[in-house]
Amino acid sequence: NTFGAATLAVQKNLAGSGAQFLPDGTVFPVEVRCEFAGTPVTGFDPQTVDLTTPDQLRRVVGPLPLGAECTVTETNDQGAQDVSYSPDPPTVTIASGQTPVEVSVTNTFQAGSGRVVKVVDGPLASLAPEGTQFTVAVDCQLPAGFPGAPGPVPGYPTSLTIEAGPAGQAGVPVLFGPVPLGSTCSVSETGTNGADPVDVSPSSFTIERPGQTVDVTVTNTYRPAALRILKVVDGPGAALIPPDTVFTAEVVCVPPPGNQAPGFSGEVEFGLNQPGIVSGQPVGSECT
Repeated sequence: NTFGAATLAVQKNLAGSGAQFLPDGTVFPVEVRCEFAGTPVTGFDPQTVDLTTPDQLRRVVGPLPLGAECTVTETNDQGAQDVSYSPDPPTVTIASGQTPVEVSVTNTFQAGSGRVVKVVDGPLASLAPEGTQFTVAVDCQLPAGFPGAPGPVPGYPTSLTIEAGPAGQAGVPVLFGPVPLGSTCSVSETGTNGADPVDVSPSSFTIERPGQTVDVTVTNTYRPAALRILKVVDGPGAALIPPDTVFTAEVVCVPPPGNQAPGFSGEVEFGLNQPGIVSGQPVGSECT
């Protein structure tokens, strides 16, 4: 009796914008289980085939007797959101004239992104006019179950430059991503241009839906502050000082680093019952 034989090819396909973050060497194990005339084929009860990124995603196994029925099952999808087979179900018959018989397994990895926008607000918002640049740091961590986790998404942390819009209005948004579905990202401002306070909302988020874009607003508030100078006299001769006596002090106020305020340098007059005021200085200024 003559028994013919043929082979079976298993092909791994990767889809979705999150697939680009799979590291080289990621292994997708599949089981190939074959029977002939109701009896398991030796070596295929089952045989485990490793499909490995980036260049070993196709494997040909055999020989298998003609008429054998084989089923392919992936045993580790490496965190994919969807796994599909072709044919579906992935059971094929090894027939003559088909060498090899093809089965493909497609893993889809979804992704999302973030978008950062700058708002400048407060009574001294004019200190950061439209077009003023700010820097923010973005860090994204891989989701549990994704190859390489726990750890950062490749390419992160990274730095973005965002620009102020008109006072109280959003500037031009800056997009970052894609990052794998389930990634957790954090955003912080590293160059505040002297604003106080700075609010980042949300400062941390998780990509929860395929194609989701999370909007992050970084608001820099420029608030005014004032220096108040009071005169106190003491000692046995204090009563001899006329109540309308005027005193003078040299005052220098330097705005916080990055703030474009001019500061103050000059003389300030004050009396026993009349404080001297240096107003309109940004919060965080240092005065002497």
